[in-house]
Amino acid sequence: MVESHKLSKKRPRTDSLASKDEVVRHEDLWFEDGSIVLVADDTQFRVHKSILACESSVFQDMFTVAQPDDMETVEGCSVLRLTDSAEDLGYVLWALYHGLRYKNGEMPTWFTLRAFLRLGDKYALEEIYAEAMHHLNNLAFRTVQDSNTFYYGDSSTSCISDAHLDPWEVVDIANNTKDPDLQRIHIGALYCCCQIPLKKLLYGVKDSNGARVKLCSEDLLSCLVARERLHVVLCEALDKAPCDALSSDCQSLNACRDARDAIVSCMRIWDRELEHHPLGMDKGFLKDISEQSQMCTLCTQLLLVQYAATCQKILDHLPAFFKSDGNAEAQWKLSTEQY
Repeated sequence: MVESHKLSKKRPRTDSLASKDEVVRHEDLWFEDGSIVLVADDTQFRVHKSILACESSVFQDMFTVAQPDDMETVEGCSVLRLTDSAEDLGYVLWALYHGLRYKNGEMPTWFTLRAFLRLGDKYALEEIYAEAMHHLNNLAFRTVQDSNTFYYGDSSTSCISDAHLDPWEVVDIANNTKDPDLQRIHIGALYCCCQIPLKKLLYGVKDSNGARVKLCSEDLLSCLVARERLHVVLCEALDKAPCDALSSDCQSLNACRDARDAIVSCMRIWDRELEHHPLGMDKGFLKDISEQSQMCTLCTQLLLVQYAATCQKILDHLPAFFKSDGNAEAQWKLSTEQY
């Protein structure tokens, strides 16, 4: 399992001036026949150049550069000091040596995927990076099916789902997906941040270690702007969908009008519950309240289709909800005219 690596508290013997540093040897990722010692934070990893070079063109290039005669060594192995965290490096090295074993049924944590995302990109570890993207794409929200899967789908195979993510993880995902190539994932994470209570959004949320995780000022402003826009669109969507939900082929118009009025009243309650979450109305819930209100099958189907179409329009323009400049405001207003 990727999460099982540990740190040893034993101080290793060193052969150079670096022995003055307080370091620990990684308990599981120290191989006596290793040919390189990687140092991250205060932790040493003795691993094999051949494995790193095979998986990473970046490491391969590093190892082809001639080393100086006075290079730092540990037990005869060259030392390569990295700026990455020991935690991230541990997750990635464990996966390189043991494989992505959670694919056999064990779910990765966000800690693992965050390490894969950071180091997979930095060191051109294609399989590692692809694994991170496989899960993070759950937040891309390109279609209604995408958002429904994230909020209501099977959550047994990925931690990147509404059922598993804590508020701090949503914020941390937003903080780690600012690369332009990850924009759609970043926007999806910011959308989820809009569901966090305002006080926590402003002051940050504590992670599993008690550290406070906050959005950068730019993303925080984007969320504050988007929260208001999402609420406006939610109100319009909840008003519009039931009002247009009577089918031209309906055989019981009077009964369906009464049912529609009952659905509108129910949706008024959901307006307060969802607040900034126009994608949060479960299709199953809409179908249930329609049937309970004795709306006919044709009108119920039309209601579901129209609400799904509204959600898709929101998704099509979702990035515009998070832009705060004047042009973006005009773009957002233009997009909402379609709802």
